[in-house]
Amino acid sequence: MNGDISVDLKPIKRTTGHQSSAFVGGFNTIGAPTVLIWAYGAYTKFSVILHDKKNDIQYEVHLIANQGKCVNLIIPINSAGTCNGGIPPKKIQINFDKVLNKSLPSGITLSGHFSLKRLQWSSMDTTNIEIHNFKVNWKVPPS
Repeated sequence: MNGDISVDLKPIKRTTGHQSSAFVGGFNTIGAPTVLIWAYGAYTKFSVILHDKKNDIQYEVHLIANQGKCVNLIIPINSAGTCNGGIPPKKIQINFDKVLNKSLPSGITLSGHFSLKRLQWSSMDTTNIEIHNFKVNWKVPPS
């Protein structure tokens, strides 16, 4: 992940029979959602700790994520909501929050990794968790 990303999602392997799934926080996520919801209309904001290995400093980096839009409403990552006749979202989009990351020193390269867990609606069946890992190597742009 060198910048904003969009990841295609394969359908989750079903064990509950319900087609919906969504994401909650995993490794190295701060303030990420912990439960699934059935709602629309807001971006998911969370942060991760990334390291400036050159200067041996770590920073909290703010991210904004969603699963796309349904009509004009944003689908948060932890929403199991579907769209267009019950079709679940097929992408997850993760962006660096330009406003909240303004205080980061520009030009440094931050690296690290984090994960998100993908669960099934409605029982949050933990027998079938998908872990999605993201490796980050991001050069902070000028503010």
